[in-house]
Amino acid sequence: MKPALIVHGGCGTPPPGEEPLRNAACGRAADAGWTVLAAGGSALDAVEAAVRQLEEEPVLNAGTGAYLQADGVARLDASIMSSDGRAGAVVQVPTLRNPVRLARWLLEQDAHVMLAGNAALELALRLGHEARVLATPGKIAYWQDNLDEACRALDYERMAAAW
Repeated sequence: MKPALIVHGGCGTPPPGEEPLRNAACGRAADAGWTVLAAGGSALDAVEAAVRQLEEEPVLNAGTGAYLQADGVARLDASIMSSDGRAGAVVQVPTLRNPVRLARWLLEQDAHVMLAGNAALELALRLGHEARVLATPGKIAYWQDNLDEACRALDYERMAAAW
């Protein structure tokens, strides 16, 4: 069987002029995965490498390029699954540079499938993972431009009604 590696840069329509940048970012992620496969690495290693590259791309809505939530914090999710059905996932983790690394660690531990929020961040930091500010100038501007009164007040009931 011939291997295949597919990456995507998220859903939605890119802002005008951003599509070439997003395509290039996806190309870099695919290259990262192929490099692992070409060196004899596993499919799981290739997927992790590709996703880590996606998380490094400020133009994508993953990792560095994540959109800020109503309170101005980027909280990240990542999951990874092996062909034997094992899985690892993290959700709503603030400031973690590469959440897929922690998801992979959870998969390999075979103890928890998912960790969330600050508990996941604390574990990642104990494991030596890197934290950093995840707010690009463009995402900060987007957040500021789209703040309405409900967001400023963190009134989740009004925000939900508006959605």
